[in-house]
Amino acid sequence: MLAAGLLISAAGTIGMGSAHNVLLAILLQALTGFFYPCVHICINTLILQNTETAYMGRVGGIMGPMFMGFMVIGMSMAGYLKGTFSLFAVFTGSGVLILMGTLILLPLLRIRKLA
Repeated sequence: MLAAGLLISAAGTIGMGSAHNVLLAILLQALTGFFYPCVHICINTLILQNTETAYMGRVGGIMGPMFMGFMVIGMSMAGYLKGTFSLFAVFTGSGVLILMGTLILLPLLRIRKLA
């Protein structure tokens, strides 16, 4: 579910950057929006499965501020990158980074199949 959510988010992000039709961009935004909760739920499930009970509060307590902090950093960089590159390049770069996250996830999927 996490890999599917990331793949659809990557494809939708690249599609939004290349869309010349406003309706298509809105539809892609809505489609990817349906899969962001999948990514969030899967990340939290992985944390619950792989964290000892004694550290659950500490891990959960640091994840929220980390997500928010990196979101602020990403939004700040997006403005600079948009001024430097085209909108298509910024969206494509974002989609490629999401794809790289999916590729990093693949060894975890292989371990699940072996277990």
